[in-house]
Amino acid sequence: MQKKQFIVLGVAAVAAVVGITAYFLSCKPMLTIISTQARMGELEPCGCQQAQNQLGGVAREANVLKKWRLGKNSLYLSPGQLFVPETFIEYDKKEEHYSKKASYVVKAMNQLGVQAASISAEDTALGFKRLQELANEAQFPILSANLLDKSTHQPILKAYEIFKFEEGYTIAVTAVTQKSKLGMPIDKGVEIQDPSEALRPLMNGTFKGANLIVVLSDLNDTARDALVKEYPDINIVLGGLGNVGNHRAYQVTKTSMHLNTSVKGRQMARIEVEMGAAKLPFYNKEFANFIREEKQWRTERIASFREQLQTADSKEKATLEFGADKLGFEIADLEAIPVQKEATSLEYSSKVIDLDATWDKPENSLAQVVMEFKKSVHDIAVREAGN
Repeated sequence: MQKKQFIVLGVAAVAAVVGITAYFLSCKPMLTIISTQARMGELEPCGCQQAQNQLGGVAREANVLKKWRLGKNSLYLSPGQLFVPETFIEYDKKEEHYSKKASYVVKAMNQLGVQAASISAEDTALGFKRLQELANEAQFPILSANLLDKSTHQPILKAYEIFKFEEGYTIAVTAVTQKSKLGMPIDKGVEIQDPSEALRPLMNGTFKGANLIVVLSDLNDTARDALVKEYPDINIVLGGLGNVGNHRAYQVTKTSMHLNTSVKGRQMARIEVEMGAAKLPFYNKEFANFIREEKQWRTERIASFREQLQTADSKEKATLEFGADKLGFEIADLEAIPVQKEATSLEYSSKVIDLDATWDKPENSLAQVVMEFKKSVHDIAVREAGN
């Protein structure tokens, strides 16, 4: 009897080990994508001297990266307006300041280990020759597929980069921008090609066979969604128009998602996604629950409005009916968002964090870059005062 018990236990133990081994062997390796959006030439928290309640800063960024301990299957990207400030008012009469500061931004990004970045149309205010100099200073590609040299009709910077990971897994990264949004002067030697036209040869040829296609952008929601609709092979769009970022990655189609963080490097985003074959659907349980909760909340509000209509006067009825119709349209939009898990789904997760004062310690080498920049600003001010 005792011998039989040992045999049963032994078989159970072997089965457990085999099961656990099979589980880990079946698990796909994970890819980590980090994103910090629209730096706008900032090195310190929001570029402000009084930084107690401000967000951002490259030193804080370095501390987050140290805690996250990125592995070999990771990609650190920086989409959007890179070198010039948010508005022309900030930029006016400070061209030398921002041109010089751009080199320190690149130096900081080199130390952070950024692997690819993009620029906006506004960045051409520095002059596309200066942008090419900065691209040479960078230890990572600065990308733009649709900012062209008017004389040659070729991109002023590299149009794309292909990253290769374990087991032949490849990620194609490109970047597009839209026309200047805030009146920033654009280099007269630059033309802005339609993003769709710029991506056509890449999507129809160069990127064929890539496991994942990532587009860095500052496009508004309408332009972004139109681009993904035209090119359904685009998987991730990082960056967007506006100061306020998302709290999570947001699925647009079964095989595409977008995520943008707050401007001036105030936030960092992290996406973890299973590494699998191209064109497989994405799935995230938290996102699926979020969409269901949003639909449920609107459904309950509509029911409440319908109940109130029974006793409402004519003016109130018009308001309630308008509100119910609006919520109905929103529910229809939510129902169009794919949230179902499929047998081939690639599971993913996402998070966005604020770069607040909790990330000030420990001190790191990026603080030295900021100090070097401050000294250079002081030197410029002294020189201008003497003229």
